[in-house]
Amino acid sequence: MMRYFFVLLLSVIGSAAFGQEVDSAFIAKTYFPRFAQDTGKLLPDFRLVDEKGRERTMASFRGKILYIDVWETSCKPCIGNFPYAKQLRKRLKAAQIDTLIEFVTVCTGDSKIEWKKKLKEHKPDGVHLYANDTLLLDSWKVNAFPTYILVDPAGRIMCNGLYSPDEAFVDYALYAATKGIKPAQSVWTNLRQYQYFREHKKYTDDAEGKDYTRWYNSVVKELVAFFQWRQKWENR
Repeated sequence: MMRYFFVLLLSVIGSAAFGQEVDSAFIAKTYFPRFAQDTGKLLPDFRLVDEKGRERTMASFRGKILYIDVWETSCKPCIGNFPYAKQLRKRLKAAQIDTLIEFVTVCTGDSKIEWKKKLKEHKPDGVHLYANDTLLLDSWKVNAFPTYILVDPAGRIMCNGLYSPDEAFVDYALYAATKGIKPAQSVWTNLRQYQYFREHKKYTDDAEGKDYTRWYNSVVKELVAFFQWRQKWENR
């Protein structure tokens, strides 16, 4: 278990902090501003279409947490994250929360033909929707591609600009969301538990630490498998 933890720890520091020390100042500067944006507001609804041409609205997903990937077909990082989303789904299943979280991709600004072509070619995970109204980008405050938006079961924004599927902190943020904990709060939990473990070689003995331990133990094998997959995938 100790070896598994430090594999995860090295990945967290490498992918989230790019070699910097993960401390409260780094988190406050890097994550908190974007995590707090529009939190608690209803995500504006739009009429979208799925792959079969059926109209869908975001309201039709009420009752589930939504991890929304806003992308466009010419965006290489967007497409590059599709395999990581598939790997993330495996870890959510190991944590037994995959049925609580719906992956939704929303493509806008491109032709339907190109959109369907990219879906067929890359087979991303989740429900795939298309918007021909680029006003969606302004309404959802999408300033770059890809943008990941986390929405609670009532349709309210939990985070506008969440971690992407290839970022190490995304796992716990999604797990915490199933308990009603917003990413702006979960990032501090990650920090507290990381700092405590570094000194005591275990997580805290309070309710937070015990829950964190249960979550980590449920996904550790899949995390190790993911790191092995990632190394092969990125060196292919």
